Amino acid sequence: MNKEKIEFKFFEEDENLELFRESAKNIWNENYNTIYKEETSDILFEKFYSLEKLQKEQKDEYILWIKITESHKTVGFMSLYFQEQSVFISKFLILKEYINDDILKIGIRLAEDLAVKNKKISIRLNVNTNQKELKSYYLENQFNFVKEINLPIAGQEIHETILEKELI
Repeated sequence: MNKEKIEFKFFEEDENLELFRESAKNIWNENYNTIYKEETSDILFEKFYSLEKLQKEQKDEYILWIKITESHKTVGFMSLYFQEQSVFISKFLILKEYINDDILKIGIRLAEDLAVKNKKISIRLNVNTNQKELKSYYLENQFNFVKEINLPIAGQEIHETILEKELI
């Protein structure tokens, strides 16, 4: 497949969130319908990507949303939260055909640059415990295991692994 240039773009103030939700739903389904039952996956998507939640987060100065595009097509997205001592990569989802070492490194580097610029000492993220390859990728790229957590969401336990990369 002939790939165009991949771009990471911060959401615009007037970003069309309904259009973004459509793209995000396709990306979400591709990544999570193999991990969760479809009903659970749909509940989780609505919890994290309801139009109201996206509108609120778009106005929050401590949350940044980033679209990952190729030729104006959304192929992934990230959201970053500024915490007291770190930048937390809350979401980093990419269509499977676009996932590669380069795109992951660009996203991590973006989070690192924002962390340093804002005087944070680390970047953190959660990885679903079932995503063993992705978890291994981060561990091989200077992230350290922090802990495993179980989140009760949608009547189900969601198993996540928290990873952190120290920047100082």
